[in-house]
Amino acid sequence: MVQLKGKQIEVNEKTVQLKGKRIEVNEKTVQLKEKRLDLNENSVHLKEKQIEVNGKRFS
Repeated sequence: MVQLKGKQIEVNEKTVQLKGKRIEVNEKTVQLKEKRLDLNENSVHLKEKQIEVNGKRFS
């Protein structure tokens, strides 16, 4: 399930795989360019953490 609230996700020329996960994007823009993002049940675990990308914080 992907929830977009007033923003956009741009995926250009690459693959985004979502397996058994939930991504919520609120009031931010996620741009994936010239990268590959693979999310499966074992590769990415984000819990009670924050990610800072280009000076902007994502929680």
